[in-house]
Parts: sequence; structure tokens; C-alpha cells
Amino acid sequence: MVDTAFRKHKLASRLCGELCKIFLSEKLFATTRVDNYQMQSILKKNYFIEIGEQYPNKDNSGFLKLFIKKN
Repeated sequence: MVDTAFRKHKLASRLCGELCKIFLSEKLFATTRVDNYQMQSILKKNYFIEIGEQYPNKDNSGFLKLFIKKN
């Protein structure tokens, strides 16, 4: 998650891309809110695929999706 003060600078996209390069041979996963379409787009551009069904977050205030990185 990018700190509020640094959002809207495309840092999440850059961070995700760089982390994928660093951990190229590792099995990676990510979770994001079902309504966070920007993060879902970033994950898909970095070859993550959505798996399973959405599930409630820790405090039951929303739902999450699980993504895994295709190798």
C-alpha cells in the first residue's frame, strides 16, 4: 500500500513491477479490495491472475480478491 501523501504518482505500478523483477523466481500473491480497480489493473499488467472467490476482510467492512503471479 502506498502512503496517502504519495498516491497519484504511479508509485504502486512502479513498485509492483520492480518487486516482480526482484522476486522473479518466487511464488507471489497479492490481495486487494474488490472495488480497487486500479490495483487490480496493476496486478494484471504484472501477470497476476485472480483466483478463488472474494472473501470478507478482517473487520468485515468489505471484500478482498486474491491474485497469484503466473510464472
